[in-house]
Amino acid sequence: MKRFLLTTCLVAAAQMATAQSDDIEQGLMDALEAYQEGEIEETREILAFVTSQLDVLKANALSEFLPDAPDGWTREDEDMSSAGAAMGMLGMNGGQMAGARYFNDAESVSLTITVDSPMVAMLGGMLSNPAMLGGQGEVRRVNRQNVLLTAEGQLQSVIDNRILVSIEGSNNPDLLVSFFELLDVSGLRDF
Repeated sequence: MKRFLLTTCLVAAAQMATAQSDDIEQGLMDALEAYQEGEIEETREILAFVTSQLDVLKANALSEFLPDAPDGWTREDEDMSSAGAAMGMLGMNGGQMAGARYFNDAESVSLTITVDSPMVAMLGGMLSNPAMLGGQGEVRRVNRQNVLLTAEGQLQSVIDNRILVSIEGSNNPDLLVSFFELLDVSGLRDF
């Protein structure tokens, strides 16, 4: 099952990559040409563009890990590009984010996955240590992961010290946990 999900994500990413691969390939060729001509600043600008395109591909693949909406709920994917830009302005470049909002007639829940971000590295030590979490809220074990449930209606968990899962929007901790249980935690570890 784990291999199937990973293969599915890679196929989806490859399909999305086809549309962008021409830009990426052309960018790499342009960067090499600019470098060979001694245009260092132009080379850096082109490589920054290529890197941003590669980040988009990886973020699109990450969104495949957002769970489908449970029965009676609707899922609406969130545009995480502005969040990534804000992180960049704070000097926290790197990493990918994917998010979705789930809603029904009575409630709304947001689920965000952040991978390989310096922010996750900073939170990782705290969220992976149950003794440190105790004063912040209720700590539970879900899908072999520590999760922190706060009084403010948030669930947070760090997977493999590099993936932050944040679920918020409900003061019902069992509802937040039910959304965490929908995640493919082992697949995320392999991402």
